[in-house]
Amino acid sequence: MSMQSYEVVDLFENVCELIESIRGSQERSEKRFEQFQKELIAQLNRIEENDKITAAEAKSDINFLAKEYGQLKLEMSRLNQAW
Repeated sequence: MSMQSYEVVDLFENVCELIESIRGSQERSEKRFEQFQKELIAQLNRIEENDKITAAEAKSDINFLAKEYGQLKLEMSRLNQAW
């Protein structure tokens, strides 16, 4: 095989590794999003069931969920750009 053929094979292998890496990132992001949904539902249920929740607790919950949501949106945006 010529040197160019080896370079093409190496490039192909690198592209395959990159694709697998992106797929893995996408799967991790999807799992994080599912976990985020579960946490959001749990927080909403807790608020609904407990009328005595303090404003500080509610603010803390909202800030946490907003931060997680922002991170997930950023990750999904990066993944979409990578494709």
